[in-house]
Amino acid sequence: MNQPGSHDRLQLYRQAIAQAQAALKSGDRSSARRNARMAAKLAPEREEPWLLLAGLSDPRPGLAYAARALEINPKSKTARKAIRWHVRRLPPRERKSALQEARIPEDLVPRILSVDLFTQRRLLSPRVFLYASVLVILLGLWLGGMPASALRPQIANQPLDKATLTPTPTNTPTPTSTPTPTATPTLTPTASPTPIPTETPV
Repeated sequence: MNQPGSHDRLQLYRQAIAQAQAALKSGDRSSARRNARMAAKLAPEREEPWLLLAGLSDPRPGLAYAARALEINPKSKTARKAIRWHVRRLPPRERKSALQEARIPEDLVPRILSVDLFTQRRLLSPRVFLYASVLVILLGLWLGGMPASALRPQIANQPLDKATLTPTPTNTPTPTSTPTPTATPTLTPTASPTPIPTETPV
C-alpha cells in the first residue's frame, strides 16, 4: 500500500483539520472527532489536532490530548487553558491523579491546582479584590479622619428635656379683620321736561 508523500500528507492534514472545524461549527461532534483523529495520525507533530481532540473529549482523555499538545509546544497558552478546563470538569478528588496519568509537567501541576481552587468558586476574582481594596481604604480614611472625641460616647451633665406629645391649650389671640361699612353716594332721579309731539300738516 502506498504511503502518501510529504506534500500529499500535508494537504490531507489541512483538509482533515478544515473538515473537523467545519463539522464542529455545524454541531457534528462525531465527524469532527473522526477528522481530528485523522489529522493527528497524518501530522502527530502538530499541536492543532490534539487541541481539537482535547476540546471534543471527556475530561480524562481530554487531559491526555491537551498534554500532548503542551508537549509539542510547551509555551502554548491554548493547551494550558485546555488543561485547566478539563481539570475543572473533574471531581476534586480525581484531579491530582488525572494530571499524573496525563503526564502533565511537574512544575505545571501546582499552578493548575492552586489557580483552579480560586477560579472554581470565584472567591478571589480581580473585580472582588478591587472592590474589597477600595472599601478597606475608604474605611481607613473615614476612621483615621475622625476626631478622638467622636469615637467616645457623649455624656450629658444635666438631664435632657424631652419633647412631649400631650396637647395643651394656649391663649393665643387670633386677630381677624372685620369689614367696616363705608358711605356710598346714591344718585336720585330729577324731573326733566319732556317735549310733547305736535301735529304737523302734511
